[in-house]
Parts: sequence; structure tokens; C-alpha cells
Amino acid sequence: LVPRAGHDDSEMARFLRQRFTGLQQEDLAVVANLDLRVHPPLLRHLRAANEDRSIEGRGQGHRLAPLQEPQPGRLEEELQDIYNVDIKFPFDDEGTEYVFFPAVSDFIMEADTLMGNAAVMHLTGGSWTIGTGNFDGINYGLFYSDRMLERVVKEVDKEAKRLKGKNILIGECGHASRSAKYFIPTYCGGENALPVINIMEYTHKIWKEGRLKLNPDVVTERVAYHDPCNIARQRWIIDQPRELLKAFCKNYVEMTPSGDQNICCGGGGGTVSIDEIRSYRTTVGGKLKADQIRKSGCEILVAPCANCKKQLRELVEDQGIDCQVVGLHDLIYKAIIFDVGGVLQLGKYSKHQ
Repeated sequence: LVPRAGHDDSEMARFLRQRFTGLQQEDLAVVANLDLRVHPPLLRHLRAANEDRSIEGRGQGHRLAPLQEPQPGRLEEELQDIYNVDIKFPFDDEGTEYVFFPAVSDFIMEADTLMGNAAVMHLTGGSWTIGTGNFDGINYGLFYSDRMLERVVKEVDKEAKRLKGKNILIGECGHASRSAKYFIPTYCGGENALPVINIMEYTHKIWKEGRLKLNPDVVTERVAYHDPCNIARQRWIIDQPRELLKAFCKNYVEMTPSGDQNICCGGGGGTVSIDEIRSYRTTVGGKLKADQIRKSGCEILVAPCANCKKQLRELVEDQGIDCQVVGLHDLIYKAIIFDVGGVLQLGKYSKHQ
């Protein structure tokens, strides 16, 4: 939700009041006085939730999270069609190794990312689940409010413990990962807090163990990798995605500078959500990044972060760069190889089945 002058907020204010239980009075006052612009798919999502009385009380109150659990049926059908493998998105399973919290934008806009996540977990026999009480790793408190940062990470911790999970597994998103990695311990138990890992760490680990095989003949375009600031500046996740990409992308190229010195996408600090300054973000704040992308000549830019994806897609569009921006697991989804009863299933993306 982004403030925008001149927009009637009454409809959204009604939705918020009706559908979010436990909303704090001070938050209601803020919402009532904001002009709100809502991404159309999210608005449709909210309207559908408002009409569905069966989910009464599932909202996360102050978190302003989506109101319905995801419906992955079509994704499961597509995975079945492409790989002839029955891959499921598990919900509310107790006692799993991992409770999964991607950025909620993955549920709304990044189907290939989610299918790549599910394919990897299925192939490796990963013990994982998605909670319907809270399935969103996004935490904008990281950018504007320690109070909200604490409230959101406590909701993540609460959901993981409700399901008796052993680890918190965050999706590719940079700021969601940093929020959980460094502030779950701060606010939720210190040394006794649940461990937090990023899905790219998991995928890299099982690949290193030889449990993940990727077809090198599927992705033939020139591919580059963008380091999200929130996972690269402290040198947490830099080499892992690159090693994975080099394993199956024959035409991988490196941008310079890279790693912990990489150039920001231009939408850092949460400014990517302010559409009113898009032209500034893509022509001034993102100029150096645009120059770097153009110089690399990449046709596919892997950007494993919800904020970076939004910014970079707008950047290449406004700068006239012919480049597709995707997540890491989008490409893994296309290249993953399944062993079904000793028969290799390469999927419909493969040129050599």
C-alpha cells in the first residue's frame, strides 16, 4: 500500500476495518487518514477475501498481510504437465524441518519462482510447509520502524513455532531474508531462536551434495547476476547463486563491480515502493545500474529479491534495455532434472529429452 494524493481511500479503509482482526487503534487512525493506491491484483485479492466469509479472523491485524492463504492448484498442475511429477505445496504440516516464508509478491506475481522452490524441495525430499496463519516474509519495518520490524518478525516466529518447525526458510527476497536472519535472534530468543536460512542457501547445499541435477542445455541466453544489497553487503550470500548459475548457464557473465561492492538496483531503502518517484529511481538513482547492465550485454538478469525485481524491471523498461529480470529459481525451474524410477525427466523446456 502506497500513499498517493488525490485517491479515495474509503473503500480500502472499509476492507481493512472489516477484514483485519486485532488492528491497533493507532493504526486504524493512520489508515483512515491515508490516501491509498493498491496494486490491482492485490486489490482484487482483498475484494475476494472480503466476500469470502469462511476466512473470518485469519488476517494478521497490524501486519496488513494478504487475507487468504495462497491457492497453488494451478502451479501444481503446471509442474505436473511439464515434468510429469506430482509436486505439492504443503500447508500447515506440523513438525517439518522448514517453515517457508517467501515475499508475498511471489504468490501474486512470481509463479516461476515458487514452482522452482517447490520443485527443488520435492526433488530433495525436503521437509517443508507453508503456514496459512502467516506466509509472508516481507518486513518493511526494516526501512522505517524498529517497532514494526519487531512486530513482524515476532509474527514469523510465532507461525513457525505454531507449526513446530525446526527452521525458518525465507524465499529469495533480500530484505525479507535480512530482516529474519538478523532480527529473529534479536527479538525472538537470542541464541535459542529458530535458525533462519535463505532458500538459495538450501538449494546450493543440496546441489553441492549432488542431490540436485540441472540441465545445461536449457538456458542458452547470456545471464548475469545482480547482488541484492541486503544479502550481499555483509558477504552473506554472494558465491552460492553464482556457483549454481555457472553449473547450468553456459553463457554466464559477471558484472563489475560485483559481490559486496555491487551497484545497488536504485530502489534501496524501500523507495522502490514509491511509484511517484519512478522516473527519479530509473533515470537518476538507477543510472549506474542501468549502465552496468547494458555493458554486460546480458539477456537475462537474475535478481533474487522482490524489491530488486520491481526496480530492475522498471529500470530496463525506462532505459530501453532488452533484458528479462527473473529470480534464481525461475531458471532452476526450467533446468531441473527429475529421476523418476531411474528415468530422467527433463521437462518440456529441455531441447534434449
